[in-house]
Amino acid sequence: MGVAARLSAPRALVLWAALGAAAHIGPAPDPEDWWSYKDNLQGNFVPGPPFWGLVNAAWSLCAVGKRQSPVDVELKRVLYDPFLPPLRLSTGGEKLRGTLYNTGRHVSFLPAPRPVVNVSGGPLLYSHRLSELRLLFGARDGAGSEHQINHQGFSAEVQLIHFNQELYGNFSAASRGPNGLAILSLFVNVSRGEIPKDEGEFWNPVWGRGSLGGPDSWVLGEGGLGTWTWDFWIPTSSPCTPTQVAGSSNPFLSRLLNRDTITRISYKNDAYFLQDLSLELLFPESFGFITYQGSLSTPPCSETVTWILIDRALNITSLQMHSLRLLSQNPPSQIFQSLSGNGRPLQPLAHRALRGNRDPRHPERRCRGPNYRLHVDGAPHGR
Repeated sequence: MGVAARLSAPRALVLWAALGAAAHIGPAPDPEDWWSYKDNLQGNFVPGPPFWGLVNAAWSLCAVGKRQSPVDVELKRVLYDPFLPPLRLSTGGEKLRGTLYNTGRHVSFLPAPRPVVNVSGGPLLYSHRLSELRLLFGARDGAGSEHQINHQGFSAEVQLIHFNQELYGNFSAASRGPNGLAILSLFVNVSRGEIPKDEGEFWNPVWGRGSLGGPDSWVLGEGGLGTWTWDFWIPTSSPCTPTQVAGSSNPFLSRLLNRDTITRISYKNDAYFLQDLSLELLFPESFGFITYQGSLSTPPCSETVTWILIDRALNITSLQMHSLRLLSQNPPSQIFQSLSGNGRPLQPLAHRALRGNRDPRHPERRCRGPNYRLHVDGAPHGR
């Protein structure tokens, strides 16, 4: 049975009517680029997420795939895996440079061919080359990330998109093959007052205190499975979480979001070249991660992605977030439509495993040791 045959009758009628209308409005759309996060753009139908897998046969996984992304991570389902090594970042000892774009869908940073930026370690068996840094954000705080943690979102999500350079020659080939892609996600909140540095593990003012784990949570170790509980909130007085002043921002994101830079990409297809960037400054000083097997969250929704979710949120200022929301998904000749809300809805996790590198049985170690730091180039003990 085809994908269209599985549609409900009302939904199928909407799709076919919209496709017919689109065929009579202007030039035919590029089938490889005819998608959006919203079904209606300036009165014209452009397929939103519910229709991605229906308008292009090459995107069928968007509709029928079983390992789709993003997902809601329930922390009680995370398996502690003591065999996950720390993440490693290699830049050849050089500063990063590249072009910041307004693609009409995302704020996208495309690195220059040199230096080559690679990530390895963690759940990755191969070295993966950075292809793109993508920023997704919402129209309101706390509702801009694609992934959620315990049913709660974040104001934004930074995605570092990599392809396996050991097995594949380019991103396109890697997206179609096993072990092809790796995406590191860092969550972003808007700082409004004195808060723990990096906001603690998935700290969110909406949650207060909460439980990472429960009686049905498990530890995977040499002795087999065992139960555990872990309160994920680290008090402000903890030496792991020195406070930062109101209005503080991640230093790497500040380079991308300062007024002189962000105003250069106000409209679709605007671009601005940046250099002397230190990518390691994007990462918290210490962190853990959660990993799972998923897909691209944009068409063609290829199920070849190892996702790595960093467990400490970053901060940007309310002014920087406001500047992001003033970016338009259209060129200046068309009506303004905010770039915000540029994320795919949640997909079922089903029976996929969630693994993490935090050991809840030893909370005193959660901010210490090389396993919880980013290893950069030849530095033996992380940054």
